[in-house]
Amino acid sequence: MGIGWVQVDNNSILHTFQAQVKLWPCSFKSELTAILSALITTPRNCTVNIYTDSQSVISKYQNLLNSSITLSYTHTPYFSLWNTLVNFINSYKIQIIFHKVTAHQDNTYNNLADQLARNHYNLPYLTFMPYNIYNPAYTLILENFSLELPTHRSIRTICHAHIYALWITQNRFLKWEKILNQINWQATWLYINNNQKISNFSHSFQSSTLKSFRIKILLDELPAPHTLHKCYHSYPPTCHQCQHTSSHLHWTTCPSDQLLNNLINESLQHTLNTTTLNTTSEIITNLHHQIKQLNCMSSHNILVTIY
Repeated sequence: MGIGWVQVDNNSILHTFQAQVKLWPCSFKSELTAILSALITTPRNCTVNIYTDSQSVISKYQNLLNSSITLSYTHTPYFSLWNTLVNFINSYKIQIIFHKVTAHQDNTYNNLADQLARNHYNLPYLTFMPYNIYNPAYTLILENFSLELPTHRSIRTICHAHIYALWITQNRFLKWEKILNQINWQATWLYINNNQKISNFSHSFQSSTLKSFRIKILLDELPAPHTLHKCYHSYPPTCHQCQHTSSHLHWTTCPSDQLLNNLINESLQHTLNTTTLNTTSEIITNLHHQIKQLNCMSSHNILVTIY
């Protein structure tokens, strides 16, 4: 990701800076790194006014100043950056005054900083060393990469990535290979688990049955025409709606989408209504319209190879 900042004095631009940062891409990290890179250019015993559109960085800094909470490498995201920033401010006796700038409101200097950050593709990397005189604390290292997120979250993320890699490398997933990059797997896991986290251990017969049904849809094990044809060759492998040859992705390419649209409409009316949401029918109608306009609700032309 790219970072950029502008030094201004009496409405005159004195200096600009832009660079790239790598590993653990996150807008919060980019904003924090940009602020740190600007502060290390300041002299001792000075007051710095920082204008940023990142409310999260401002809130985190104010919480560190106004509470007894201490930084912890096991619980604080980007601990090395924060620890270096706080120690640098204390040792150089710098006073920081944050100003919140509303994003996308045509602020001249904020627009310039955003432009510097966006045009970063050919710029050198600004590399942060987790071990420095302002950060003597321990930083967890995994395969020569410092873990910038809290330890528990980092290990959990790595484990989830390992499970995901094992999941999609199964032979039964080869047929999804062409659209794997288009699938939102986080939303898929929530859908399969009835909108519950993986760590949720509350189950019921109804939720288990629904989860089993959704997994069968994903694994193409429902008695669709093409599946029945594999077991019983006398059964025609044609779609009941369009009479074309069925396949595992036919539901996304079927010219006759009336049945699918009816199911979507019935589900919306059953789930989102004036009773469940306790709101007006006009708002419900607008909500239904917005949902049906989503990209995932539209028909897409996907090249399908029949196995």
